[in-house]
Amino acid sequence: MYAFRIMILWTCGMLVASALWGYDVQHWAKLAKEGNCEKCDLVKANFFDAKLRGSVLNGSKMSQSNFQKANLENSKFLKTDLRGADLSQTNLRGADFSGADLGNANLTHADLSGAKFTGANLSGANLKETQLMEADFSQANLVDADLSGSLVIRTNFYKSVMTNARLTGSDAYRANFTEAVLDHFQGRSSVFYRANFTRTRLLEAQLEGAELGKADFEEADLSQANLSGADLSGTQFIRARLYRTRLEKAQLVHTNFSEANLEGADLFGSQIQSIITEKTKLDRVIWENGQVCVEGSVGKCVPVLR
Repeated sequence: MYAFRIMILWTCGMLVASALWGYDVQHWAKLAKEGNCEKCDLVKANFFDAKLRGSVLNGSKMSQSNFQKANLENSKFLKTDLRGADLSQTNLRGADFSGADLGNANLTHADLSGAKFTGANLSGANLKETQLMEADFSQANLVDADLSGSLVIRTNFYKSVMTNARLTGSDAYRANFTEAVLDHFQGRSSVFYRANFTRTRLLEAQLEGAELGKADFEEADLSQANLSGADLSGTQFIRARLYRTRLEKAQLVHTNFSEANLEGADLFGSQIQSIITEKTKLDRVIWENGQVCVEGSVGKCVPVLR
């Protein structure tokens, strides 16, 4: 009799929760019992500190749900709706979010090492101070996302869209940004050592004081970007476009600008040593000593006569 009353009370409680929060009680019970629930309705459900390692939640509706401090390692969220969900301080190592919608989701302090976000939407998502080592964001939407202070070592952003995204004070050693869109991207004081920016678009990107040693910007477009004070030692800018790019006080040691377009770029106060400028367009470039290169300067700065 006592057990029966407990069951009645539990059922009533779940019905009240369903009415208040909007998720399907049966779906919640299924996930709690089996650890899997595909195409389920779990909007605004509470999974705080839940142990759901390896769960399969593909195609489910889980917007505004609370997963704070939960263990979801190796779980699957393919094409799952997680808009506005709280995934902060969550273990999501190896999780698969391919095609999922995480717009405006909170993932701060989460461990996303090795997680997969191929084609996912993370616009406006908060990923500050997260572990993103070797995660895959290829072709993901990261517009207005904040990844400041995160560890993005060997992380893949191939063909991702990161307009207005923030990655300041982060470590992006050997990260891959090939063919990504990083217009107005903010990466001040971050480490991008040996990162790959081949054919990447970085219009008006803010990379002041960044560590970009031995990074590859071949055929990238950095027009009007700000790299002042950045370390560009051994960096490759082969056939890159640096139209009116700011390079004041940058470290340009063994930097390769072969066939690049530096028209109107500002190198005043930079440290230049053994740079390569073969077939480089230097029209109206402001050189390290303040001299301006004449129109038509190619490969060598011919100063304007005053």
